Amino acid sequence: MARESSEQALILNKLLELSILQRSFIKENKIDELLEAQVLREGLFSMLQRAPSPVSEELTRLARELSESDAELSSSVSSVKESIAARLGQVKTGMSALKAYGRY
Repeated sequence: MARESSEQALILNKLLELSILQRSFIKENKIDELLEAQVLREGLFSMLQRAPSPVSEELTRLARELSESDAELSSSVSSVKESIAARLGQVKTGMSALKAYGRY
């Protein structure tokens, strides 16, 4: 049981590190690196087992920290998506204007 809990703690620690790293990738506009880290995270999440019973305080703490970090990550990703959508909207409007201008 202790070994299983220890392995789970290592996975949660790595997931937390990746979450923090991904937030920095967003700030630095490193989208390719963000996506590569996401692939690593998916692999780690697949390695997590259902919570062993009883759940240690360490696992609970790590899960809470990961959840908080991922909430910030999700918010950052949403902001980037909204920004890109707004820029694409501007490009679409500009293209429409160019087409209309070209007709005259």
